[in-house]
Amino acid sequence: MSADPVVGTITVTRQDDHGTLLIALHGEHDISTIPQLERQTSGIWPLCRTAIVDLGDAAFIDCAVINWLLHTGKALDATGHQALRVVEGPPGCLARRLLEILCLRDVTACYPTRQDALADQPQPVPAAGDGPSSERGRRIADERPALRLVVSSAS
Repeated sequence: MSADPVVGTITVTRQDDHGTLLIALHGEHDISTIPQLERQTSGIWPLCRTAIVDLGDAAFIDCAVINWLLHTGKALDATGHQALRVVEGPPGCLARRLLEILCLRDVTACYPTRQDALADQPQPVPAAGDGPSSERGRRIADERPALRLVVSSAS
């Protein structure tokens, strides 16, 4: 007899005084855990500067989790100063393989460990006078990783 699947759990912890939050997924996550994930995270985006989503301990994730991850990146991007970092785990783990297959490692900042994600400091936010037309503003914009994904549906 096989063991029952490990129901997904979510922990949200503050990592520092600069607005870095860690959202860690453990166990199995699919469309059934998305409401819990949204409840635990929807109100924190305005409060954080950097969100680290750790998928390294997730035994299973499906397209609903990937969709949540993409919407999270978009929500953070809309605030203008937050950064999304994804801990994918070591080579060969489920999350890393899935992110590779979907080419998401090319469009979001991915790290093998939490320590690596925490060590990578966010790019500075352009100050007044450092907008896209200034030289410093252009340099900052060029250095920021961009999350751009176009999804279309056939009728």
